[in-house]
Amino acid sequence: MRLPEQKLWDRLSSMMVGAWDACRIESRVEKSAPDVYFSHHEVHGWLELKVYSPPTRSSTRFAIRSWTAGQQAWARRFSDSLTSVWLVVHFAGTQKIYVLGAPDALAEQNAISVEEFEPRFRDQCVHWLTSAPQ
Repeated sequence: MRLPEQKLWDRLSSMMVGAWDACRIESRVEKSAPDVYFSHHEVHGWLELKVYSPPTRSSTRFAIRSWTAGQQAWARRFSDSLTSVWLVVHFAGTQKIYVLGAPDALAEQNAISVEEFEPRFRDQCVHWLTSAPQ
């Protein structure tokens, strides 16, 4: 049985066909490295895939429990370099997938409620992942 993040990758990779070059990375050496390396136009970077199960109370703080301290440290370290680091968040049970720059994701982790999340990041929904190369 495939794990939720593996299913998310299956979905994203089928959406990217012909538009992006991307490779899922599984590293036993660097466990905190993001899941996917990508190239799109002149942009290269990393995607960390997460499936988020929203709590029943919308006032609960937005926090992705499976985003480990090591992964957050990796994102913090490399998002300041020439490489892009993004957090791809699929809201379980919905079709919603958000793509957040690592600095935004790090700043909002435990800082806003789930109710505040969607209005703030609505424009960062996954539609841009399928844009064709220009």
